Amino acid sequence: MTTRLLDLRPRLIDLWNKRRFRSDTLAEKAEVPESTILAMFRDEAVERAIAEKVLAALSGMLGGKKYTLETVKVELEKEATYGKPK
Repeated sequence: MTTRLLDLRPRLIDLWNKRRFRSDTLAEKAEVPESTILAMFRDEAVERAIAEKVLAALSGMLGGKKYTLETVKVELEKEATYGKPK
């Protein structure tokens, strides 16, 4: 039997529910379309680099805490593994 650890990291929508930041402002600061922020609210997968830009921008907007992929649960697109050593 395998056990899976429960992921207790907040999602972007959880942070929004707590802090009520503006999605359009976050998109502007992260230099991504607002539709990307809305997709992240819906737990849709995004590229790692985009997720990192959004979380860095969020850290700057809210101040006091650094948000990273280690501290916020973000669905990431699968990275291509072809051509990479195993």
